[in-house]
Amino acid sequence: MSITSLLPLLRDQAHSAATLKHAMEKIRDTVAFLNPGQTPVIAADQPLYALGTLLEGSGWTSAIVEAGVASSGTAESFLTASSVTRTRLAHQITACTLYKFMKEACQDYCTEESERFTLTFKEWCDQRLTESPQFQFWHLVLDMELIIFTLIRSFREGNFELYRAALSGLIPYFFPNNNVNYARWLPVHLRDMMALKQQHPEVAREFHKGNFVVHKSRREFSAMAIDQAHEQNNTVIKGES
Repeated sequence: MSITSLLPLLRDQAHSAATLKHAMEKIRDTVAFLNPGQTPVIAADQPLYALGTLLEGSGWTSAIVEAGVASSGTAESFLTASSVTRTRLAHQITACTLYKFMKEACQDYCTEESERFTLTFKEWCDQRLTESPQFQFWHLVLDMELIIFTLIRSFREGNFELYRAALSGLIPYFFPNNNVNYARWLPVHLRDMMALKQQHPEVAREFHKGNFVVHKSRREFSAMAIDQAHEQNNTVIKGES
C-alpha cells in the first residue's frame, strides 16, 4: 500500500481524534462550570449483544426460526442487535437451552458409563471441550452470554465490583468478534476503573455506592447504564418535539 493511498485513512483518523478531543474538552468545561471541582465522568455505548461475527453461519438463527422463537428476518437482526430487548431475550433463551442440553447430555453419559466411573458436570465439560470442536464452540457462546448477563446484573444492582469483574471476563471475547476498537480500549477502561481508588478516591466512593449507574426509581434491580438513560431521555425529548 502506497503512502498516497494511506493519506485518506490518516486524515479520517486525525479528524476522528480531533472530534473526540473536542467533545472531551466540552464535557470537561461543562462539568467545571456546573459543578466546580467535580471530576468529569464520560460514559460510552458498548455493543453488548452484537455477537454476529462469532455466531454468523453457526446455524443459530436457523435454530431460532425452527424453534418458533422469531421469524427469519427478526432472527437475522439478532446478529447486529438492532433491537436490544429482542436480542437480549434471544440470548437468554439460547443460554437456558444450551445449559439444559449440556446437563441432559452429561446425565446420559454418566448413566451409560456408571459402571466404569462417574464424572462431575465440570469434569464432563472439561473432557468434552478437548474432544468436540462443536461442543467447544457452543460452550464458548454460553460462557460469553453468561458474562454479558453478569454485566447487565452489575448495572441493574449498581454493583461496581461485579461490573469490573464482568468487564475482565468480557474483554477476550471482543477479539473473536473482531471488535477491534473495543478490544483495544476496553482494557484501558478496566485499568482506569481498577486504579480509580488511588487516582480519584471521591469518584471511587460514589461508584462503590452504586452511583456509576442511573437510579430512576427506588425499585431493586432497576438501575441502568448512563448511556441507556441518555437514550431514554432523548426518546422523550424527540417525542415531545
